[in-house]
Formats: sequence, structure tokens, C-alpha cells
Amino acid sequence: MLREREREWIAEATGAVPLSATPLAGGTHAETFLVLPQDLVLRRIPPEDGAAAREQRILSLLAEVAGPFPRLIAVYPDGDETGSPCVLVSRLPGKADALPNNPSLAARELASALARVHATDLPAESGLRDLTDRVRARRPEILPASSGGPVFSHGDFWSGNAL
Repeated sequence: MLREREREWIAEATGAVPLSATPLAGGTHAETFLVLPQDLVLRRIPPEDGAAAREQRILSLLAEVAGPFPRLIAVYPDGDETGSPCVLVSRLPGKADALPNNPSLAARELASALARVHATDLPAESGLRDLTDRVRARRPEILPASSGGPVFSHGDFWSGNAL
């Protein structure tokens, strides 16, 4: 169920009043809703979490990358009026599938998407942390020395967290 201020915020962002918001299963970090008729996804983030601003930076960075990534429509980072920070994104086709029927195909598709993410340069002004040295120190066998600059890395990439 949308809060009244969320409904107003979505209308301001999209130019249309949302008629319904159906909870989507699977989200453990945030309450997630399918918003119609806009066919968008609203993520209601816990108030004490800085995820809304972080998601805004990440989705803005990924907007430059071709691939199956949601597009940022609007963000309400502080949640001062609604009680919770919110992120509004485009809806992608498909469904999260932790146990795919064809694991080999699913793995290839995941690897392809992840390769596009990792090919994205991480600009210094992105506000995102460069974890290269930390990962290299802990697991040098998976991250050899490189002459390249920092790249974007998904921190929670698995089949149940992708469509």
C-alpha cells in the first residue's frame, strides 16, 4: 500500500497518479511494489539505511551502460515526508530465479550482464568506494594486479537478485 506522500511523489515524477501498488515478493532489504499504470517499481528503503542515495549513484552510473539494468526514474533519498527513503525505477521483464531450469544458460546470461557491469569505469566523482585494494589483499588469486583504473562491481550478484 502506498503512503499518500509516496503517491503524490510518484505523480510528480511521472505525470500520472498511481492507481495501484502491488507488493513484489523476494525483496529482503526493502519493501518493493509494482506501481500501475506506470509499470514502475518502487523500493521503500529502511529509514536508517543510506541505500536510496547509493542506488541513485549506481543507477546513474549504469544509465551509460547498455544492458538489462533498471533506469532511475526518481529518488526520494531522505524520506522525511514519507517516513522512508524511496527509489522509483523502470520495471524489467522477467523474474528472479534462484533455481533456473537451464543453469548453464542462466550462468552465461548472468556472466554477460556482470561483464558489462565490470567494464564500466568508476569515475572518482561517483561517490562509490573503490574496493580493489581490499579485494586484492584478501583474495589475490581472483583479482590480479592491473594497470587499469577502478571499475564498477556489483556487491550482491546472484541469480535470485537478477532478472
